[in-house]
Amino acid sequence: MPCVRSASLMTGLFVLISALPASAQEPAPIPVSSDELLKELASAPLENPDRVLRLKELFEQAGAPAEAISLQEVPGRTPEDPILHNVIATKPGATDKVIVVGGHLDKVPAGHGIIDDWSGACMTTNLYQALKDVPTQHTFAFMGFAHEELGLLGSRRYVEELGEEGVGSIRAMVNLECLGAGGPFVWSNGSNDDLEAIAHRVAMASELPLESHVIRGVGADSIPFDQVGIPTITFDGLPLDRFELIHSDKDRFENVETEVYETTYALVLKYLLELDRSEDIPENSR
Repeated sequence: MPCVRSASLMTGLFVLISALPASAQEPAPIPVSSDELLKELASAPLENPDRVLRLKELFEQAGAPAEAISLQEVPGRTPEDPILHNVIATKPGATDKVIVVGGHLDKVPAGHGIIDDWSGACMTTNLYQALKDVPTQHTFAFMGFAHEELGLLGSRRYVEELGEEGVGSIRAMVNLECLGAGGPFVWSNGSNDDLEAIAHRVAMASELPLESHVIRGVGADSIPFDQVGIPTITFDGLPLDRFELIHSDKDRFENVETEVYETTYALVLKYLLELDRSEDIPENSR
C-alpha cells in the first residue's frame, strides 16, 4: 500500500476523525502539524540527560500542566552511568483504567539517536497534544523510558514500582520503537494477537499502510509489561534490511523517511482512539 503524501496527510487525518461517531467528536483530536512534528523529531539532544529535559519541555509545550508530568529516577548499571529519568505525562480519562504509550528517550554513543528511539519518545508528546482535550474512557500515560539501551532499565523500573494494584489497572501498553525508516510495521512476535488485529482493522478502515513482521533477538520496552501479563503491541519502522541505521553514525534525521513518519503518527493516533473504546482488549493474562 503506498504511503500517504505529506501534503494531504494531516487533512486526511482530520477527515478520518470527523467520520467518528458524534460521541467521539466533541472536542475532536487536533493533530500537530507536519512542520511541528518533524521539527521536534530533529531536535533531539546528543546527551542523554539533556534528552530527559527536552522531552519534559516538549510535554509542557504540548500543553501538559505541571501536575500532569512526573519524573521517575532510573539509575544506570554502574556508578559511571548517569542517573536518568522516565518522563511521564498523564491524561486523565473517565475511568482509572490505563493505556500506557511509550518510547525510549536514551541513545547509544554512535549517531544522533533520532530513529532509535527519539522517533518514539518524541511522538508520545505529539500524541498527548492531540488527545489532551479529548474525552476518553481510559486514562493515558504517555512516557519516555530511560536507559533502554542498558537493558530496559526504565521500563523495568516503571513496572516494578506499579505494585499489584497498578499492574492490574493497565489494560494495554503501546510501544513505539525506531519509527520512520520504513513501514509502519507491527513487531508481530513481540505483540499481543488481539491488539495487533485491532491495529490492522484501523489501518484498513483508515486506508493507511501497516504490515506485520517478525524480528528476533531484540529487546523492547514492551517486554517488562508483557512479563506481568499486560497485553502489549509494538509499532516499529525498521525494515529488516535497514538495521545498519541504528547503533551507528547513520542514525540521523536525514535518514528518516519523513512522509513515513507522518503516516505512522496518523496511524498510531487513530489506533489509540480506537483502542480507547474497543471491547477487544484482552484481559491481563497473569
